[in-house]
Amino acid sequence: DRVLFAQHFGLMIGAERDCSPAYDTDLRERYVADVVSRPGGGFAAVSSDGDVPNSLYVSPTGSEPFSPVGAPFPLGFLPERVRFAEGDPMHVYVSGETVVSSTMSFAGTLFASHDGGAHWDAFDVPLDDDEHVLRALAVDPADADRLFLVAQSTVSDRVIEVTGGGATQASTLSLMAVPIASDRPMVLAFTSDHSIWLGNTE
Repeated sequence: DRVLFAQHFGLMIGAERDCSPAYDTDLRERYVADVVSRPGGGFAAVSSDGDVPNSLYVSPTGSEPFSPVGAPFPLGFLPERVRFAEGDPMHVYVSGETVVSSTMSFAGTLFASHDGGAHWDAFDVPLDDDEHVLRALAVDPADADRLFLVAQSTVSDRVIEVTGGGATQASTLSLMAVPIASDRPMVLAFTSDHSIWLGNTE
């Protein structure tokens, strides 16, 4: 019965069919890039402002204010997505990018944690010249150390398979996409027979 809105000017929380959601106090006036339910209960969100360090925030139930977990990410890192391993609130990934100084290009990074965000391991994810967004899509429900990312350029979505918790990366396919805004949708789903389904704007 709880609805959460990640948006440019904070995180809003409301009840089902509630027309007056309220802002979370700690994330008010922050750009919140993503909010997800956390395995075992509660919610997690990531801020993504360019002028201050960003963090992973957690609320045990959604009723309490969201509080930052662990040390903030490096200044300039812009988180895009937070994803948890199925059934494991301690195994969490945050993907995003950093603008390369004095250029128009971006550097991609995947942060991985085995203690719920208290400590992070950083893994570089090389982006092609025209790619400007790096998003985590989903963690394999059968393997907490395997997940898929998408690197998005103007007209393509490049899917990257990550294994070893971030240590190994391999491009699996590239899908053409309708050239719309940089936040265009891209989804991945696992089926019970271990197939993987992908969908984008094309």
